Amino acid sequence: MKRFLSIIILLFFALSSFAQSFKVIPASIEFKLSKGELKSEKISVTNTSDRQESFVISTCDYTFDDKGNTKYASAGTYDRSCANWMTVTPSYIQLNPNENIDLSVIMKVPDGEEKTHWGMVIIRSEKEFTGQAADKDVVRAGLIITPQIAVKVLQTPPGLDYKKLSVDNFYETTNITSDSLRNFAIDISNQGDILTKCKVYLTLSNLETLSEQTIAPQDVYLLPEISKEIKLSLPKDIQPGAYSLAAIVDYGDEYDLEGMEMEITISPKN
Repeated sequence: MKRFLSIIILLFFALSSFAQSFKVIPASIEFKLSKGELKSEKISVTNTSDRQESFVISTCDYTFDDKGNTKYASAGTYDRSCANWMTVTPSYIQLNPNENIDLSVIMKVPDGEEKTHWGMVIIRSEKEFTGQAADKDVVRAGLIITPQIAVKVLQTPPGLDYKKLSVDNFYETTNITSDSLRNFAIDISNQGDILTKCKVYLTLSNLETLSEQTIAPQDVYLLPEISKEIKLSLPKDIQPGAYSLAAIVDYGDEYDLEGMEMEITISPKN
């Protein structure tokens, strides 16, 4: 098992290293088109290596599982896909060292489509690397590394602005045999119409002294109809005692806070 994990780590660093041979800007594109409307945006690709490089450009779908992990699929797989609405030109490029080119991403929204949709543009190097460039263990694993960079694309119809986030569950995930912190998780879902940014955090209230503190705030982005598990931890320096612990989701001053609460006890350290 340890050997397998070391191969995965080596593969990650190899991908990170090779991906630096080219640069893509921007990291995401947002369209705001009505049904039947067409618009073009640009993606800049730069060859930062010291040799000529070739790239293949394609589109694909993506979504998230309930743990927040990204899942990829071919264009048109998911109901919320806009990958097949995009035409990217050119679809194949060759760049000399330090040369760059602008790709044209044309979005054409079909008639009758009035929801938020999303997809990806993938810029993939034609050069394949074996693990030999990284480590002998990777070679023996027979892994092939193909550097690629993804640009997320979002299409939101104008006038669509309904926001609604909900907290579906709040629970402790601490492993008492291995974790040094008290760990918790909150499941939230986007029941609204658009990509929504929120701040997720814990509030800890001492039931005896009534003192309160905010812990572990983090920004979270949720696409419509997507649920996600957010992990949160208490710091080590919490004083022993009985507490009320609440997980809070804040997605704007004009919306009520969402949250769940539980009571916990912090025991003295041995």
